[in-house]
Amino acid sequence: MLVARLTDYSTTLLFLLLGRDSANTGSLPCSTLSNLLPRKVSYPASSSYTSSILSYFFLQEHLAPACILTPSSTSDVAIAIAALSSIHSIYPAAIDLSIRSGGHSPVKGAANNNGGITIDLRALDSIDVSQDQTVVSVGAGTLWNATYAKLDPLNISVSGGRVAGIGAGGFLTGGGISFFSPQRGWACDGVIGMEVVLASGKVVNASAQSHPDLFQALKGGSNNFGVVTRFELATFALGDFLGGARIFPSSTVPQQLQAFNTFMQPENFDEKATAISGYIYDGPIGQQLVSIEVEYSLPVLDPVALQPFLNISGALIDSMRISNLSDFTSELATDQALNSRGIYVNTVFSPTLAVLEEIYALWNSSIPLITGIDNVQYGLLLQRLPATILGNNNSLGLGPSAVFDTLCLLSVTWTNATDDELIYNTTQTLINQISNVTKAACLFNDFEYLNYAAFFQDPLDGYGTANFDNLITASKQYDPLGFFQSGVPGGFKLK
Repeated sequence: MLVARLTDYSTTLLFLLLGRDSANTGSLPCSTLSNLLPRKVSYPASSSYTSSILSYFFLQEHLAPACILTPSSTSDVAIAIAALSSIHSIYPAAIDLSIRSGGHSPVKGAANNNGGITIDLRALDSIDVSQDQTVVSVGAGTLWNATYAKLDPLNISVSGGRVAGIGAGGFLTGGGISFFSPQRGWACDGVIGMEVVLASGKVVNASAQSHPDLFQALKGGSNNFGVVTRFELATFALGDFLGGARIFPSSTVPQQLQAFNTFMQPENFDEKATAISGYIYDGPIGQQLVSIEVEYSLPVLDPVALQPFLNISGALIDSMRISNLSDFTSELATDQALNSRGIYVNTVFSPTLAVLEEIYALWNSSIPLITGIDNVQYGLLLQRLPATILGNNNSLGLGPSAVFDTLCLLSVTWTNATDDELIYNTTQTLINQISNVTKAACLFNDFEYLNYAAFFQDPLDGYGTANFDNLITASKQYDPLGFFQSGVPGGFKLK
């Protein structure tokens, strides 16, 4: 009844506002939201508006929407979506809506826009632990460091982000990789329930038992079906564990590639071990460095699975230690470039040493193209794909053997917009070259991790025909008018 009344009201309000001159509001949708949710809509030049814009991690998302809605409850989100979708059904051109939780994507327009409306979910940041400590309920705007700070003292945790400051919403609906992915799969596999606002404004609880098609679609399907306002996450026991980083000179590259290849061999698999092998050109110092970030989910200083990395000597920096999840995610956050532009591009393949060496050679040969760019950090990062957990259906389309595949990420940050085209062209060319190498070796996997995908990639297509068709079916079922396709154009869409 509430949604029906809101729909009727917003439709009537639309026609009233079409002829209304409101000097203190922006567009028609912003005027509508200001009437429905007073004091929760901010406009340019206000401190709350400016604070929201500056909180986006990458400069590409420092855009200028006509207004920003900051809901404090699921009900607020439902009211807003019902009104905006009603306007969209009559006047589609009036709606350009973005949804943001943590605001960590480098893709321009993924969670913000110019001249439209942005819903900033960061106030939906509740963290509630069930009495038996088996489930944690987190708001979509919750940052992972806040979640871990609450769970660490209880010696429990959840599958979440590896960097402090990332939000729950986009991370989980994009799949999500955690420190525990070799054992527990994609982070979305740890989600056991979601509260979702549909295009109609109706609020549903999606789980394996209720709306299972929507539940599966949201595990990798991103922002195409509704606004998730809350996640219920399964917990697991976790105390202090081994983790940290080592930084090496580039002279160790052959050893590092050999170590990663050894680590990735099926006979050496250990579900408690994770590693990110990074090759970085640091523009400000004009040097290439190698980083290795490892974790082992027990307080063991020298696990066998990580010996290929730990046996390499000559580290310039060594932060290996036994500590907690909050500490490790905070450390990784300090490595993130602030006030920068950025891009992620990724591809997946089955590794061999020869292919790893050829990929490194391609990356290394591309460095001269970008050395003149201010404050450039140009990275090639190699890591394991998460395990596929049978019975925890998601939309990603990966089989059990995927855990032996390598996710290859190009991660680049820089300062000036004038360098965008060069970076985009360089990374697109390089990722195509890498893919051609792995295709020629019959090692290519057409999966692309959505949260690491560039604007010129199409990660949803890589989920496979059956999974993509299921996403289309879920979209038609829960969003028959296509509001989240055309009214929310940011991110990776189904059409």
